[in-house]
Amino acid sequence: MNAYDKVTHKLIALLAQGTVPWRKTWTGGYDNRPQNFVTKKAYRGINVMLLMAEAMLSGYGTNFWMTEKQAAPKGGVLKPEQEPALVVYWGRFTPKPTINVTEPKSRSMLRYYNVYNIEQFDGIEIPAPQVTIEFDSIAECDAVIKGFSDRPAVTPGNPAYSPELDRVFMPRPTEFESPENYYSVLFHEMVHSTGHGSRVDRKFEAGHVFNGAEYSREELVAEFGACFLAGVTGIEPAVIENSAAYIKKWHQRLKEDPSWLVYAGGAAQKAVDYILK
Repeated sequence: MNAYDKVTHKLIALLAQGTVPWRKTWTGGYDNRPQNFVTKKAYRGINVMLLMAEAMLSGYGTNFWMTEKQAAPKGGVLKPEQEPALVVYWGRFTPKPTINVTEPKSRSMLRYYNVYNIEQFDGIEIPAPQVTIEFDSIAECDAVIKGFSDRPAVTPGNPAYSPELDRVFMPRPTEFESPENYYSVLFHEMVHSTGHGSRVDRKFEAGHVFNGAEYSREELVAEFGACFLAGVTGIEPAVIENSAAYIKKWHQRLKEDPSWLVYAGGAAQKAVDYILK
């Protein structure tokens, strides 16, 4: 498998987890930006998505990465049977001379190397999260989440729900533009989680990969459900504009098949009923 195939494979896996990259209402931060643990430099370009995807798919709670060689001087020993993550870069490559071309020109070539998350090593202490901003929680929203008794665990990362892991990934609350935005995104991912086979069961069991239509319908269900919960908790005025813009993304699909609205509304209500018991 070449570098292009590896990149494509990783990004498909990322999309299958239900991430919504255009719905970003958080500021990002130290813990959520993939960076090299030794050099402290943040990864750039496609590597950001690749490493975030790896963290989400594998359930890592940090975005610190390094090579096995970098870990050794720090006392890090790779745990047994660990799979590496992919980092790509452009390198220069000069072909061998041929009969017709005695001085071939060098050209760029996509190359890759392997890195591991800090959690894949023994002997290295994982840094504690850095929290520098106060977060004003909303009691009504906390009550809804707490009342969702069999809710999945929440792990640091970009917003997503993984059916395979039955786990929600979320940035830290302090990284959002407002508490209302935090809860709105959390509601969205929690509605996704109701579709797991152990709950309402919307038929996307572990390992299931959405196709275009299935993915779109499920996203619509999650956003409708988040809107319903925003109304229940009183935060709807602060987030309805974001939700309306998000739902508008599916405008063409809704025009082509109006039954989507009926399905999404019914499925979202069932999910919300489940969360609220």
